[in-house]
Amino acid sequence: MSASALAFALPLAVYVGSLRPGVDYWDTGELQTVPYILGIAHPSGFPAYVLVGWVWSHVVPFGDPAYRMNLLSALSMSLAALALAAALIELAVEPIFACGAAWVFAVTRVPWDHATHADVHPLALAAIGAGFWAALRWGRTGSPRALFACAAAAALALAVHSGMILIVPGIVLAALARRPTLRQAGLSIGLGALVVAGCYAYLPLRSAVLYAQRRDPTLELGLPPGRPFWDADHPSSWAGFRAEVGGTEFGTGHALRRLVDPAVIAALPERYGRATVGDLAGGVMLLALVGAVAVIRRSTLAGLGILGGSLLPVLFVLAYPAESDPERYFLPSYWAIGLFLGAGADWLARGGLARAPRVLVVVVGALFVFVAGTDVYTNRGEFSAGRDGSAQAFIDRIVHETPPNAIIVTPWMYATPLAYAAYVQKRLGKRIVVTGWPNDYAAYYPAWITDRPIIFVTDEPMLSVTGLRVRERELLSPAPHLFAALP
Repeated sequence: MSASALAFALPLAVYVGSLRPGVDYWDTGELQTVPYILGIAHPSGFPAYVLVGWVWSHVVPFGDPAYRMNLLSALSMSLAALALAAALIELAVEPIFACGAAWVFAVTRVPWDHATHADVHPLALAAIGAGFWAALRWGRTGSPRALFACAAAAALALAVHSGMILIVPGIVLAALARRPTLRQAGLSIGLGALVVAGCYAYLPLRSAVLYAQRRDPTLELGLPPGRPFWDADHPSSWAGFRAEVGGTEFGTGHALRRLVDPAVIAALPERYGRATVGDLAGGVMLLALVGAVAVIRRSTLAGLGILGGSLLPVLFVLAYPAESDPERYFLPSYWAIGLFLGAGADWLARGGLARAPRVLVVVVGALFVFVAGTDVYTNRGEFSAGRDGSAQAFIDRIVHETPPNAIIVTPWMYATPLAYAAYVQKRLGKRIVVTGWPNDYAAYYPAWITDRPIIFVTDEPMLSVTGLRVRERELLSPAPHLFAALP
């Protein structure tokens, strides 16, 4: 089996063995739901992820849709490891080092954790890795197909998540290591624009269809369009499209303006450096630093593109306090560290010679295998993480404890598995899930309570709702708490 095949197969086996089995809370539950129903996710909409996820969740013949979307993350992160190994081979790194570096990347805590549940970032990282791989191949061979593949992969990453605009310039810089002809450049730009425009056109077109069909049940309650799951931000309107793609309601523009803020840069050692050194150990980081120098010396533009493209998302998330999981923005940098690690090991083994002694290659390769094995042992808790089935148990309790026609008002944490229950499992009957805090909809409650019971699901042990009397309903566990509105 080739080094590239091993770089893909072993991570995939590890990820499948530790994959979360079903529906989950928070963004995971949303991303297990929205692709299956062809809805619209929270900003930036992730249109390519939704479209790929719709095909994937309907074609894979085993597991429920939640498991299938988790499996898509495992496959995507394994493809990112494959791209890492292939990129190193393009740099003439010994295949054993390329494979070992891919393994070390794959079983490090942050990539491994994000490969086991539904998330857009593994698919984006696979596209980013493919883009850098194709850029290096273009630089080595001058193959137009490699250049076009680079453009398509970069565009796909941007269509998965608009935040990848921070990394696309790095891929472009890497591709400029070999200057394309004017025709090649024009075709590449056109191909990339076609992919991005085609994917993002999904948002307004699908929003218009969903609204015309009244697919979102919250519309029955008099709420305006733009609610989560079916039609987030209602991007069929220009204002909604801008809010959806740009994430303006979460302050992304402010974070972008702070990328070079001295306070953000000063936070790098504590908020990012400590985590990566803890995950990868100081010796690995030093070897990766050597590799970064080696790659930049071999191809300055490619090395700087990989380095800059991986660093900008880190700076962005350090400047972006609204992000609930900042470590997923670390993933491109972990990929780059893995690549530099392989290049550093190769440089060290060669010792300045054209070819390294075979025994030295084997020894250094064995050290890589040892580091990867140590990582697997250190992060072995991933094999049991998320297997408690608490989200599915929560769904079962809601079905058992609430009236069949209830309006259930609950924050994002609990709304996402309930959306999965309503729209994928179709277990909620005529219940309608409304995402938000109890007092967000105080103006609507007098009308709602005349037709339907209102249930609040919250972590708060005591609840006060403007204009309503509420009483707690008993659940099988102390949290979350259920409160019923009294007429």
